[in-house]
Formats: sequence, structure tokens, C-alpha cells
Amino acid sequence: MNRNLVNWIFSRPRVHEGIPFANGVSGALAWGEGRILRVTLGRADLWDHRGGMPWTAAQNFRDLRAALEAGDEARVKEMFAYPPPAPGTPPRPFNVPVGTVAFDLGAGLCLESAALDVERGTATVLARRTDGKRGAARIRLDFDLERGVLCIEWPRGLAPKVSAHPAWEKMGDKLASLSYAPPARFRCKSAAGWTQALPADPAVAAGWRTEGGATFVGAARGAGPAAARKALCGAFDGLLAAGGLAAVRRASARWWRRYWADVPRIGIPDDTLRRMHDFGMYKFACLTRPEGVAATLQGPWVEDDRIPPWSNDYHFNVNVQMCYAPSFHGNRLGHLAPLFRMIRSWWPRMRENARLYAGVEDGFLLPHAVDDRCTCMGSFWTGAVDLACTAWIAALMFRYVRYTGDLDFLRSDAFPFMRGAMRVLRAVMEEKDGRLSLPVTVSPEWHGDAMDAWGRDASFQLAAGHRLAEDLVEAARMLGGEPDPAWTDVLARLPKATLVDGAYGPVVGLWEGTALTESHRHHSHLAAIAPFDTIDLDAPEWRDVVRDSLDDWIVHGPGRWTGWCIPWAAILHARAGHADAAELWLEIMDRLYVNDGHGTRHNPLFPGLSVMGRCSFDAFGDDSRDGGEIMQLDAGMAAVAAVQEMLAHERRGVVRLFKGAPQRWREVEFHGIRVAGGFLVSARRTAAHGVEWAEIRATRAGTLLLESPWGAGSAVQIRVSGAPSRTIRPDLRGVLALDFVRPGAQTSVTPRPSTLR
Repeated sequence: MNRNLVNWIFSRPRVHEGIPFANGVSGALAWGEGRILRVTLGRADLWDHRGGMPWTAAQNFRDLRAALEAGDEARVKEMFAYPPPAPGTPPRPFNVPVGTVAFDLGAGLCLESAALDVERGTATVLARRTDGKRGAARIRLDFDLERGVLCIEWPRGLAPKVSAHPAWEKMGDKLASLSYAPPARFRCKSAAGWTQALPADPAVAAGWRTEGGATFVGAARGAGPAAARKALCGAFDGLLAAGGLAAVRRASARWWRRYWADVPRIGIPDDTLRRMHDFGMYKFACLTRPEGVAATLQGPWVEDDRIPPWSNDYHFNVNVQMCYAPSFHGNRLGHLAPLFRMIRSWWPRMRENARLYAGVEDGFLLPHAVDDRCTCMGSFWTGAVDLACTAWIAALMFRYVRYTGDLDFLRSDAFPFMRGAMRVLRAVMEEKDGRLSLPVTVSPEWHGDAMDAWGRDASFQLAAGHRLAEDLVEAARMLGGEPDPAWTDVLARLPKATLVDGAYGPVVGLWEGTALTESHRHHSHLAAIAPFDTIDLDAPEWRDVVRDSLDDWIVHGPGRWTGWCIPWAAILHARAGHADAAELWLEIMDRLYVNDGHGTRHNPLFPGLSVMGRCSFDAFGDDSRDGGEIMQLDAGMAAVAAVQEMLAHERRGVVRLFKGAPQRWREVEFHGIRVAGGFLVSARRTAAHGVEWAEIRATRAGTLLLESPWGAGSAVQIRVSGAPSRTIRPDLRGVLALDFVRPGAQTSVTPRPSTLR
């Protein structure tokens, strides 16, 4: 089960078809055509912080509800209107493009192919001869993870001509309109490049240095252009002083070896999904390295010809959560650290949002789209008041605790945040017919921000509320306390979903009185299935509802789906046991929402399944027919999680194996998928014998609940850490309770010989 090499065939004429490298802050994309190799640089921390929408006292729940119930659209729009930007300033913050360094290989050479070794983080680019001479030029690319510098080793005798192309070359008019001055080019004995001052934020410098047959390319920040240039030259100097290219390769190899040692290995007979998983885990490392900054829509891979779509911001109604989805089953929980650090730094602002909106002094309210300082990015009122955004991040925090057992983090960060999120939810609840109700709720982006884009008791918000209440009750007990009665009241009296009439019976609706009536890219009304897991799909009261709700969702189809919708759909199918559908949707994603350079897209490559490609949107809301390719990372990261969920996932506290793995996969196995409780699970299934074995290793003491792959009536053999095997039977639900008394304990589970097929 070796990791795949990922291959590129040149030419690759678009930046997001490039080979990606990054360290969580600085990124590089290597692309090009003919004899020109290009390296486009980006930085995830390069923000122009001007603009945005400050939360005001006018944006409060009481007045918003009154305006919505009165149908006063003008008042609603006024409450959430942008303050008019001053001349020369942007309407909202944006991630600033850097630019490209180009290498002319010279006459007689033409880029042909490239291969990325994901296990080592290194790539080789081949340039064929076009002048009749024998052989090909082999160019090696390595990335200095410490300094964020791309190292290019040229074959002997090749000295490409280097040229600088700041983003100003392609978008100078746009930048000038926002009060940017042109970049300043520099060339000195040791380096060359350019500096770009920002009107109100620290500057950036980008450039290169050639030394001993290699060129080093990077970008650095500084208070002003001179400081940024000094930082860049210092990075080059530090790289060489530390041992140069050889030292970079040794350090990189060590880092990647440690990284992959924790990542699950999967053996599946679908090469598309296997590459999707392994390349996705490589990109996940680049995007979310623990020493970096929190992952945005595009991370550090930003094009240099426009302000990136949606400003390359943080979207919390699904996108950020998808970017971090591989942390859990992928056993790389430390990669959540940049996100949690950022969330903690926002506490004062989120508390103020909660005070102004809900009158809660000790709550948290996180809008759906913000910059890295939690400045609200848009006048999209339905997103600003989507309380499930806060609850979803709380759920992410507590899932981290369940996977790691980190009680210190639970005490200092997760539990206070969870309580603050619940206080806002409780503040806007009311009594209705003896139950609790949320009178103003949304299902993300359903009808945009129109006056029919809201309703009572949206199923998305209800599921988020139940997830939060369940987690708070468990968290309080983990900390040795008693649950707040307000939380148990939510569990007892808040509906788990809103049901509406369907073709064959009740189905989960968007909100009270509103069914799914058209294709919709947010599968939010099904969030009780995934991600929140708040209903038992096998319970008699839910079994038919879930079946009919999934059928109703399928009927309305993917006509308005974007790239990130697909892995969410695959996860829903995997949870429901629709294994072939889960595989098919991921294969469709690879065909329709992944470009020829393996970059995941927001819009489809071709028409026929979804209409979302009809218009593209720039960062400030203008739409056009030629807006360019929109690359987003959320789909690729969620696809990794979907592949893992096909092999192993939890539902209502019980681990289930191979529920999303099609039976036509004659041999399939995996090693080291992490589940709640800190258990590492491995298993193998064959067509001849079914599930042959499962192995579980504990990282801490606890009990794992495992649905027996051999059925409720079959006894199984277990062997605990080398002790003699013994026979046990599952309970009436078909669940095995496996106890681990110490960290490092390992249990193997096999069927009794008589149960082998």
C-alpha cells in the first residue's frame, strides 16, 4: 500500500493546474508550458484588512425578527448594509496576490511531464529535447518547510533566464484603484525580485537567489518594503547557512516521514479514490501544517491575475470544516492547532457580536464569512445570523477532545466556547406548544438573502443545537461537573428535525412548512445524518424518514451543486450504507470538479450535470462569464474524509466498518484510521471471506463500541495484546463492547471459523 506518485503532463497553462508546495503559510505552484516553467507564489497571511462590516447595535435579533415577520425587506437590507467604502479602499478585506517567477529553459527544451512523490514532498519535472540532442533535462523541486522557500535544482549546464512578474502586471489597475503603489523591483549581489507595499498592512517581498546550480524562490513579510526584502534575503541566507539544498532535503524527508507514519494506509481497488486520498492528505499537510495559519478557501495557493474569489476568506457554514475534515480519521489532530489558535484570538469580537445580536454578555457568535481578524466579510444577512456556524466549530472542538482526550484544551477552550455558543442559541429560543423553538433560522444559502430565505426551526439549526447540547452534557461529565439543566432541556424539548409531507410520507424539511423543492448545494437539512450525527438511522421512528428524505434529496438532484457538495453527498451515502453511490459520486467529482492538474474546482469543468459554472464571481460580488477558474480546497479535503468514512465511521457512538465500501471491491483493507476514544482501527475484507479481521489499538484506556461485521447472532474471537483468545457475542444491536485498560493495548477481532464464508 505505497502512496501514489501524482503525475502531470505538460503543458499546464493555468496556475491552479500547478504542482503545489506549502508550509501552512507560504505556498508555491509550479506550472507552465513550452520552455517556460513558472512558480506562482502566495501567502495565506497576506491580508489587506481594510473594509468589512462591523457588527452594530442595529443588527439585533429582536429587530431582525420584527422586520422579517413584517416583510420589511428594506429594513433588513439596511440593518446589514456595508458602510460605503471611502474612495480608494476595498469594500471588504482580501487576501493579496503576490506574483510569479518565470524560468526560461532556453531553446531546445520543452516541458513534458512531472511527478510528485507525496511521501517525500519532492517533485521531478522533465523537459524533453527539441533540438535533436539525446536525453532530457531533469529538474528537481524541493520545499523548505521551515522557511517557505521552493528549491529548484537544475541539471548540470542548465542556467535558465529568470524574470519577475508581480501581480501588478496583470491587475495593476485594480490594485491602483485600491490605493496600491506599483511594486519596486530590486537586484543585489545575493538576490533579485520585488517588494509590494500594502496601504495599511505589512509589506511583502518576493524573489529568488541562485547558488551552486539551484535557485531558491520565496516570499516574505515585513513592516515595510525594506523590512520585507530583508526578511526574504534572510530566509535565503538562513537556508544556505544551515546546509543548503542537502539540508533542506534531509529535514523535509524527516518531516514527511513523521507525518505519513500517523496517516492511515488504505488498500482499495479504485485507483481514482486512492489517489484522491493520498494526494489529498499531502495537500492537507501543506495547507494545515501546525506551525502555519488557519486554512482559508484557497490557502496559500492564490492566483496572481485577480483578487481571489470570496477574498480567499474563512467560510464557516461548511468550507472551513471541510478543510479540516481529514484531521480526525486521518489521525493528524495537531493540524487543527492553527484554527483553534485563531478562534481563541477572536473571543472578544465574537462576544461583542453575541451581545449586540442576542443581548448575551458571555456568548459567542461567529458569522459565516470573515477575514483572519473575524471581520464580517459581507452584507449577506442570512450568513451573519447563521448560529449553526458557531455550533459547528464547537462540535469540531469537542470532536478533537473525544479523539485526543485533551482535558486541558476542553477546560481552557472548548468547554467555554461550547457554553458561549449555547447561550446565544438559548437566548433566541422560545416556547411553542410545550416545546422549544427557534423562530428565525436559515438553511445556508437557500434562496440567498431574499425574504423567503428563512423560517422557523430549520433542520440544520436544530441538528446543530442537539449536537451542541449532547456535547455539553458529555463535556461537563468529563470535567467532573453536572450538566446545566438548560442543555438537557434542549435535548428533551427541541425537535431533532422539522418534518414536512413528502411523496411517500414525512421527510426532513428545510424549516417549518418548507420542503426541498429544487436542487440545492448545501445538504444542510440532512445535517442530522452528517456531520452532526444526532439521529439514529436504525431507530424505528427514523428509519423510514431517513430513507424517504434521501430519496427526496436525490429527486431534486445536483443541478446547482458545486465541487464541495460532492464529498458531502458521498459521506451521506456512506452513512446510509449506499456504498456504490458513495464511490460513484467521488468518481464524478474527479471527472467533473478536478482540473487536469489535480486542482479541485468550485464549478464543473463542463455542462450537463450542474449549472453552477454559468457565472463566476470575483471577490467583490461582480459576476462574469469569463471569471476564470475558481479553485477551492474544501472539496479535496472533504473527499479525503469521504474515502476514510467509506472504510470506517462512527454513528451514535458505534464504529462501523466498510459500510461505504462497495461489494465489488473484492479486496479492501486499511490500517490506522482513528476514531473517537483515541482508537486506531485496521481491518481487511475480501470477496471470499467477508471481513477477515479487525485490529484496534488504544492510545488511552477506554471502551470501543464496534458493530460486529459478522452480524448480531455470530460469536467472535478476540485476542487482547497477545493473551489467549476468547469468544464473545455482540449485544442485541449487534454491537461488541471492547475494553482497553491501558494505552497501547491492542485487540484483534476475528470471526469464529464456522462463520467464515
